Amino acid sequence: MLGSVLAGETSGSDAHTLGRIGRTWTECPGSDRESFLENLRSGQGRGAGEDGRLGPLARDVYSIVFSYYGTLLGRGRVKFLPGEKWPGAVFSLATLPAHLVGLPMLATCWNLLMKRAGLARIHSEIRNLEMEPPQPVMPSEADLLPETEA
Repeated sequence: MLGSVLAGETSGSDAHTLGRIGRTWTECPGSDRESFLENLRSGQGRGAGEDGRLGPLARDVYSIVFSYYGTLLGRGRVKFLPGEKWPGAVFSLATLPAHLVGLPMLATCWNLLMKRAGLARIHSEIRNLEMEPPQPVMPSEADLLPETEA
């Protein structure tokens, strides 16, 4: 309960590849749109499906990286304009060892760690709101007086 609002749970995909779309969703009772939304508002929703596990996320990142390499080789739907391909190709060749050794994996781990830290912070703030009602802040006299021009 947050003040007078019941806190429910929702969930959704942050898919960056087609294979991950629809793997996370919100479940809530309801026989039609209106009852579903009403039950969601009353806090009966819950997240379901896959969470952001490291393996699938890393696979998505590597898929995106290597599809870019394919695009540079002319195997993608994206076509480069004259002069656009060579800077990407030079950068990709220069950074290829880092791509193969683990830079995408490290970036994925960092991203996942930051998301979990953010969620822990949000959960902590919600718990604090549930325990302590907000205290009204009284403005000072200076805040209430109109500003005068010098």
